Amino acid sequence: MNSNRAKDERENSKVLYHHFLDIMYESHEIYFFDSSTLKFVEVNAVACRNLGYSLDELLTLTPADVMVKLTDEELHRLIQPLIAGKQGVVSLETSHLRKDSTIYPVEVRLHRIEKDHQTLVLAIVNDIIERKQAEKMIHYLAYQDHITGLPNRMLFNDRLSVSLSNAKRNQSLVTVLFLDLDRFKHFNDPLGHDKGDAILRQVANKLKQCLRENDTISRFGGDEFAIILSHVSRVEDVGKVAGRILDKVSESIAFEEFEFHLTASLGISLFPHDGMTREELLKNAHSAMYRAKERGGNGYQFYASEMNARMYERLKLENGLHKALDRNEFILYYQPQYDSKTLQVTGVEALVRWNHPELGLVPPAEFIPLSEEIGHVVPLGIWVLYNACKQNKIWQEAGYPPMSISVNLSTKQFKQSNLVQLVADVLRDTELDPRYLKLELTETDMMENTDEILLTLNQLKAMGIQIMIDDFGKGYSSLSYLKKFPVDILKIDQSFIREIETNSSEREIVVTILHLAKILDMKVIAEGIEIKEQFQFLRKHKCDEMQGYFFSKPLPLSEIEQILKQNKQVGASKGIVG
Repeated sequence: MNSNRAKDERENSKVLYHHFLDIMYESHEIYFFDSSTLKFVEVNAVACRNLGYSLDELLTLTPADVMVKLTDEELHRLIQPLIAGKQGVVSLETSHLRKDSTIYPVEVRLHRIEKDHQTLVLAIVNDIIERKQAEKMIHYLAYQDHITGLPNRMLFNDRLSVSLSNAKRNQSLVTVLFLDLDRFKHFNDPLGHDKGDAILRQVANKLKQCLRENDTISRFGGDEFAIILSHVSRVEDVGKVAGRILDKVSESIAFEEFEFHLTASLGISLFPHDGMTREELLKNAHSAMYRAKERGGNGYQFYASEMNARMYERLKLENGLHKALDRNEFILYYQPQYDSKTLQVTGVEALVRWNHPELGLVPPAEFIPLSEEIGHVVPLGIWVLYNACKQNKIWQEAGYPPMSISVNLSTKQFKQSNLVQLVADVLRDTELDPRYLKLELTETDMMENTDEILLTLNQLKAMGIQIMIDDFGKGYSSLSYLKKFPVDILKIDQSFIREIETNSSEREIVVTILHLAKILDMKVIAEGIEIKEQFQFLRKHKCDEMQGYFFSKPLPLSEIEQILKQNKQVGASKGIVG
């Protein structure tokens, strides 16, 4: 009874096996070949169709004839473990060669078959084109920058490691260049990131034109690019390449209705002079790039060891910024603003200062850009807004004459979706009347997503807050947005004020802004007034309010309160008549 059951199971197994072969015959390439002669013995229709041969043609060939780079001898060695019974299956990835000489990737599984007292090899073939395409795409995503198509940071690091290994063996130079576009943010923010990405692709193409085939260029992120120059024999040649790159980048870029003129800052480090490892060379090239940027940009700088000290100070600042709010290290200074007719204080601008525990009072020019860069500027901005409003309310309750307080909003703050709610919460918590708050925005802030910006400004305006455009004339001055946006005050950029006495063009621009504001029923405040002649010119042309070192530098709380208590005209001390 048990033997009958075993026989039935064997029969069922054979049926299932042949059923399986029937299914495979319909869907896969299948062929049998003789283990001794290697000649095809049987080939199914799928294999004939994929290979492009008739059955009769294939029966005169061997698998080695249709497998790329495989000889009959190699095929014999490949199937030997099968014939000897040491393996049940042999798998390999190869490519099949069609009759028309095209190839396609396949996975082949070889099995030993005994048929009619003949030892055959059964080949079941899977087309792996889709898998290979998927692997290629995965490799691309892992190693290529999706915006520019250049190698990404991971692939760059791999290639730099290989270049250094070769250079150590051959005692040759390797050059690392680190490039950062100057002021790219000023193009990217108003245009939008999609258009900014299109410009980055044009820059990438320019850079590729300057390099040889065996050099590597990578986009590290943002507007930063890194380059490996291999097989450079002389340092002088590196300078020539750097100059060629900067010249190419500075060529104008036509994009839609605009024409851009970009420049770049380039830092250079050399193996073995400036570092023996990948990390050292990248760090030092990065330091040199910052040095080139500090010198005004549009230039290159070779690494010098003292740059590490500068980078160390920057890292110290960056590390300190993350803790400064929690440690209450920020303080507000206040610069008074004066009515040009009465010469009395009409308001103050709140300006943040950082009282670093080791470095002392850090100038805003040193920590504000860094704060923007590391994303710290948003919580810092909220702190400034809250404390400025709170202080103004304290002054009012102490009996000081009511006045406005101006607070600058950074670009990142202004783009917060909950900005209106944040401002409302601050005014509620500090109990400051909104009419005593002025929010200062730059022209650049208003140039992207204008519908959203208009909605935000209208909501702030409806609360009673005054809206001021800071640094007016420096960016994208346009009548269309001045008419469109609910702006109360224009603040003339100090670069125009600085040259009023010597530059007739600057004088004309200032006068034009004053006339324009009058037509649009806006007030004008001029900043950066340093000498009497500047004051007299602005007063003559009916500028509403003024601030600057001519009147007072930004002051700490105790000193600004002395001015507010007196609230007297400043004319006598400045030799001017009220």
